[in-house]
Amino acid sequence: MLIDTHCHLDKPRYKRVMRELLHDAQEHRVKGILIPATQQKSLDYAQILAQSYAGVFYAVGFHPKYADKFELSVLEQYVEDKRCIAIGEFGLDYARLSRDEAIRQPIIENQKEVLVAHLEFAVKHQKPVIIHLRDKHIYLENGTTAYDDFLEIVQPYLGRLVGGVIHALNFDRDDYLDLVKHNFYFGIGGQLTYDIEGLTTFVKKAPLDRLLFETDAPWLTPKARKKGMKNVVNKPAYMVDVLEELSSILEIDSLKLEQSVYENTLKLFPQFKECKDEVGYSVGRVRSVAQLGAEVIRKVATKVDDIESKETQELIDDLILTCIDSQGMGIASPQISQSKRIFIMASTPNSRYPNAPKMKPKAIINPEIISYSDELEKDWEGCLSLPNVRATVPRSKRIEVRYLTRDGKEVEEVLEGFLARIFQHEFDHLNGKVFIDRVESSLDIVMEREYRKMIYGKKK
Repeated sequence: MLIDTHCHLDKPRYKRVMRELLHDAQEHRVKGILIPATQQKSLDYAQILAQSYAGVFYAVGFHPKYADKFELSVLEQYVEDKRCIAIGEFGLDYARLSRDEAIRQPIIENQKEVLVAHLEFAVKHQKPVIIHLRDKHIYLENGTTAYDDFLEIVQPYLGRLVGGVIHALNFDRDDYLDLVKHNFYFGIGGQLTYDIEGLTTFVKKAPLDRLLFETDAPWLTPKARKKGMKNVVNKPAYMVDVLEELSSILEIDSLKLEQSVYENTLKLFPQFKECKDEVGYSVGRVRSVAQLGAEVIRKVATKVDDIESKETQELIDDLILTCIDSQGMGIASPQISQSKRIFIMASTPNSRYPNAPKMKPKAIINPEIISYSDELEKDWEGCLSLPNVRATVPRSKRIEVRYLTRDGKEVEEVLEGFLARIFQHEFDHLNGKVFIDRVESSLDIVMEREYRKMIYGKKK
């Protein structure tokens, strides 16, 4: 059994092939994936993937590339989530810095400050860390590298941290072996196939019980998969190449090595124990959104009688991913050409709705609106099935609703304001209506470009 302890599954290039990607991973014995955060923008999607799919977890942190955007409050929003099992990736990256001292030094100091903030945060929340370190192997004026600076900075935290992993190990430093005394591990991925000077030497010296497998996908594609081509996208299934390479270097049977590294992973990330009996992921894929004019958009959707069926659960997964991919506040089943009484509510602030309240995607099945308030509120709406069209639509400000969750649980609740508007908008889709059917006047309908001029005062 293999666990990919570092895979950027949240990258856009994977969205439309998610089901195939994870099925392929299963076929190659990959039972678990850890998604490391790199910046705030990717965190919501990483969290949704981890909460939706068996075997997937995530970490919170700011890659040193985004150190200037670091906000501790962002980490606080996610760290208590049970699917968030680590802090990272964060660290020091001097590889892309200017040789000009005046430009380089402020960036280095900022990276160091953010490194310390992450370490303090990890100690406070007692979660392992995922460390990113890169350098050009060109010494700075003070004779140090990113690798030297990290060791100096981390010293006061050793013994207080629960442990961690040096991600994408690519160097030979004996002083780094001392970290194993403090529950640190070394992440081995496709870089092992690149003939990096010193890496093979270090791997031979490192204790076997301190090695972890990772891909860093979509990057660090194993050499054999590239076949002389550039930009070949890496994926979890290719971790078997790393296993075979390490097996050859250490002269250890690959099955024995696979089991050893799996056991290492459970020591640092015990949450992956849940993957032991998994027969596969529950995964979604991004679907094409049906446009106004398609017959399904004007049909009344049929009641769902088989909530627990594989077909219905996969439909819900697909709706969630399609909604996220489209940056929608919600999406109804007819919009992906499935005439079922299901829709998703997924309010999240974004460029289209910057003031939207934040809520996790939620499946609404066989919904009913029990009562509407007499007080109406007129506000702007858009729709994935009518791209580039906006209109002001009157909706009841407060509604009482009843529906089933994807677990079959019946819920009755009162919704107000923006959430009430989303519910009514998606509920209309199940009855063959779209938002422009609700406008009071055709003058209330505008194109997206004109809407943005009105809202922002300029072309966006």
